[in-house]
Amino acid sequence: YCGEALNDIAFEVTTKWTIREDGKLVCESKIKPSGTKIELARIGYHFVLDTKGPEVEYFGAGPYENYRDRKSGAFLGRYCLKAKDFYFPYARNQESGNREDVREITFKTESGSLNFASLGKPFAICVNPYSPLELIEYTHPPELPPSGKTEFGIYAETRGLGGESCGPPPMQRDIIDTARSYSLSFTIVPLK
Repeated sequence: YCGEALNDIAFEVTTKWTIREDGKLVCESKIKPSGTKIELARIGYHFVLDTKGPEVEYFGAGPYENYRDRKSGAFLGRYCLKAKDFYFPYARNQESGNREDVREITFKTESGSLNFASLGKPFAICVNPYSPLELIEYTHPPELPPSGKTEFGIYAETRGLGGESCGPPPMQRDIIDTARSYSLSFTIVPLK
């Protein structure tokens, strides 16, 4: 699929979905952004899970929120917390809950579990009870409506934070290079 250019932004995405004999769903993607004046926050997939508050277990950098340029204090390990606990109520709403270098993540509910595992390079994840649009629409945490869902992103690349808003932007190495393609491969497995 080659996305239609909007404001000089387009994506060429090639995705192959395979169902293996063992029941695993395999996603293999190549994502190529294009545009001369774009700065992307991340490249990957966004899912909405129709369940609130699942327990989340992941193997990656943690235990706290981290980004590609802010993870020196994060340690590779297995962490377990509620999905709602990825969200941090900053004074003004903004996305939170990012974790880098993730190899595997499992969402556990009373009715079963759903596992995502890397097939190559580790990915970044973001778990949040609110959509990015809700975080923009409602300025402060107390204004957010109750959530009955879990928003989940799995990303080939994420942009660093730099020292903004009161400092320099991310270093060039921590900004997504729109002149190259990105790969993202993972399995999805429902578990009992």
